[in-house]
Order: sequence, then structure tokens, then C-alpha cells
Amino acid sequence: MKKILFVAAVIMMLISCTSKSSEKKFYVSGTIVNNPAQIIYLEEIPMATMQRLVTDSAVLKKDGKYELKADMAEDRVYNLRLDQNAYPLAAVINDAPKITVDATFAKENTQFAEKYEVKGSAASQQMKDFMIAFNSTLQAIFYNDTQADSLQKSGASDS
Repeated sequence: MKKILFVAAVIMMLISCTSKSSEKKFYVSGTIVNNPAQIIYLEEIPMATMQRLVTDSAVLKKDGKYELKADMAEDRVYNLRLDQNAYPLAAVINDAPKITVDATFAKENTQFAEKYEVKGSAASQQMKDFMIAFNSTLQAIFYNDTQADSLQKSGASDS
């Protein structure tokens, strides 16, 4: 009788220890406008290797809508990438179960989104805001550097 109770207890413990987080998913959905891409990828970016791992992919519907999913684990950074584009469309962090990313492209540039919106994820929005501010700062530095270079080439004094 003790063996049966022991076996039952072990079985119950194993059942209770199975990870329910593998059942939880987080979803990224949205709409892509003005882009001929047919497939969108959700890629995890592990911090240790920084090598992208395709987690999910979806065929874009004719109206540009898509839905991707991945296991909900600790917060991670994911990229959204279209077809075989070298650069990601956007980056998201899985801090919420449902994230919406809508992107609009200029018809003449299908590599980079003209604008994109992130909804449902505070961390993803903060990362987007940081990247935009960082890019603006880099552009200002580049502009100032080219101005200083042209002044130096024209022989203007540096004081």
C-alpha cells in the first residue's frame, strides 16, 4: 500500500512540476502597408550569441495582416523581418501577451518602414522611442561632422 501511495505521490509531483509556461503564448499581430513582401518572420535574438533564431513565420494576407506567436518565457527581444530583408522591420519585447505592430512603407523603399506603431507592450514602445532618439542623435552628429569637414576643406579658421 505504501508503494502505491509513493508512486501516486511521485506521479502527482511530476504532473504538478510540468511547466505551464510552455502552454502560454505571446502573440504579435498587425498590418503591413505598401510592401510586396509575402512572409513575415518572428526572430528571437539571444543575448549570448546575438544570432537570430526564427521562432515563427506567417504568410501575409492580401490586406497585409499577419499573426505570429511564440512561447511566453522570460522577457526577450524579438525582431520582425519581412521576406529576405537584411534588416528587421521592428523589434519587440515579450512583456505582454498580445502586441500589435502596424507598419507603413514608402512605395519606393521596401527595406525600411516609413513609420510603425507598437501597441500593447510598454517595453517595446520604450525601446522604439530610444532607438528613434538614438538615430536622431547619430544623424545630428553626422551632420555636424560633415559641416566641420567642409569648413576645414574650405580653409576656414577653427576658432
